[in-house]
Amino acid sequence: MADIGLRAQALSLAVKRITELQRQITELVLAMTGDRLTEIVFAAGVKAFLRARCNLSVIELSTYMGREAP
Repeated sequence: MADIGLRAQALSLAVKRITELQRQITELVLAMTGDRLTEIVFAAGVKAFLRARCNLSVIELSTYMGREAP
């Protein structure tokens, strides 16, 4: 029984770490591309592109673009 608890705890920690890394990666990518893209293309176009081609969620877009997502 204790072994199952340790495994569950380890998996839970792994999920938290992976989620945090994904958030950091998304933040860095959007920081690098989002600002540059919005210099050339309207923010709505950038959001539509990132949503359709990069499969970013509305929450990620609104969080990292700093505006309301479409």
